[in-house]
Amino acid sequence: MKNLKKVFAIVLTVAMLATLFMVPVAAAGHEDADKLETLGILIGSGDGVTDEYLESPATRITSAILLLKLKGVIADAEAWNGTVNFNDADDALSLYAKSIMGYLKETPAMGFVGDGQNNFKPNAVITAQEYYKVLLVALGYAQGDDFEWSEVMTFAESLGLDAIANTQGLTINDFAIATVEALNTEVKGTGMTLIEKLVADGVVDEADAEAAGWVITPELAIESVAQAGKNKIEVNFTTAVDTSAVTIAFKQGLVFYYATVAWNDAKDMATLTTAVNPIPAGTYTVEVTGIGDEVMTANVAVVAATAAMVEIKTAILYNGSTSIAFAVKNQFGEDMAIGSGSVFATAYKTAAGTGGTVGNLALTAGTGSTFTYNAAHTVVGDVVQVTVVYGALTPATKTFTVQADPAASTIAFGTVEPLANKSYIFVNDAGLEIPYALYDQY
Repeated sequence: MKNLKKVFAIVLTVAMLATLFMVPVAAAGHEDADKLETLGILIGSGDGVTDEYLESPATRITSAILLLKLKGVIADAEAWNGTVNFNDADDALSLYAKSIMGYLKETPAMGFVGDGQNNFKPNAVITAQEYYKVLLVALGYAQGDDFEWSEVMTFAESLGLDAIANTQGLTINDFAIATVEALNTEVKGTGMTLIEKLVADGVVDEADAEAAGWVITPELAIESVAQAGKNKIEVNFTTAVDTSAVTIAFKQGLVFYYATVAWNDAKDMATLTTAVNPIPAGTYTVEVTGIGDEVMTANVAVVAATAAMVEIKTAILYNGSTSIAFAVKNQFGEDMAIGSGSVFATAYKTAAGTGGTVGNLALTAGTGSTFTYNAAHTVVGDVVQVTVVYGALTPATKTFTVQADPAASTIAFGTVEPLANKSYIFVNDAGLEIPYALYDQY
C-alpha cells in the first residue's frame, strides 16, 4: 500500500506540474475523491486533495498508471529497463513516467498503443472515451474482442459506466467519479466487483477499502440453492455461517421433509440430504433461521433424475478377473438403477498376449452393474477393448491390457508401540502388536 501511495504521489504531482493554468471548472461533490484519497490513490499536491487540485486536468500518463495498479502489474512496469518506447518518450516529465511509457509500449495488451505516429501524448488531458476504455480494460474487457473503439461509450454505458460520458476534458475530480464507478462494477467472469478483486488480490488493503465506505465482506445471505442429487440440495451462502446457531428446513408448502445437513470446511455451503429418495419433482422452499431476526428463504426446482452418461468402472483387468463393472449415471453424477437387459456390452481382444488369441470375448449380463466372462479366455498381455451401450447415450469405451493377478510381493513393518498406560516397552510385556502392511507387485 505504501508503494501505491508513492506511485500516485509522484504521478499526480507530475500532472500538476504539467498544468500551465488551472481550468476554471467548479469541482462537484468530492465524495468519490475522498474514497480514493482513503485508498491512497489520490494524494494531491502540496496542500493535499484540495478543490484546486481536484479541478486540475487528468492526464493520459496518470490514467495509465492507475490501470497498471488496477491490473496488479505496476511493479513490473516500475522495473522495466528496456530500450523501446514511444516516439514522444522525452516529453515525459520524469524518468518514472518515461519508464511507464516504455512498459506500455512493450505490452500493448494493456490498451495504450499510441497514435498512428507512435506517440503516447503523456501530458495530454484524457478524454471520457479514452478513460472509459482504460476502465473497461481494468474490468477485464478487451478491445477487439468485447468492444471496438467506436463502441467504447455504448459498451461502458451497458455496464453502468456513464457518469462522465458527456464531460469534455476530464479533471482529477471527474477521474475520481469514473474510477469509483468502475470499482463498484463487476470484473468480467469473476463474480466480484473491482474493489473486491483488488482486495482479494492484495492490491488494496481491506481495512482501507472499508474505511472508504466499501463493505468487502458480503452481508450474510443465501446466494443460491440448487439440486445436487436425487435427494440432495446444496445451499450456498455469501459468506461463512455460524453453524452452531443456524437451522435449515426443506419444505413444499406446509409439508416439511426431514433432511440431514452437512457443511463444507468453509462453512459457506450446506448439503441437505432428505430421507425421501428421490425427492418428487416440483418447487420447494429452503428456510434458514438463526441468522439475524428474519427468516431467509429461497426456492429451488427439483427435477426427476434422468440417465446422462455410461461409465466403465473397472480400472484394471487382471488375468483372473471374471467381470467388468459399469454404471449408468444421472445428471448429478449418481449411479442409477437400470432394468435388466437394457445395457449391452462388447469386448474384443485387439491384440494377444503369449498364447492368447485375437477376437471376441463373450460377455454375459450379470447383476445389473457388471458383465461377466470366462477368465479362461484371457491371458496376460491380451489387449481388450470394452464398449458399453445404454439407450441413446454416448457409449463408454475403455481399453485394458490384461495384467497378472495381484500376488504378495513385499511386507513392511511399522513401529511397535508401548502397551496402554505405559511410556516404554518392557521385557516380558505381553500383547504387543506389530503393525505391518502386505503389498502386491503393483
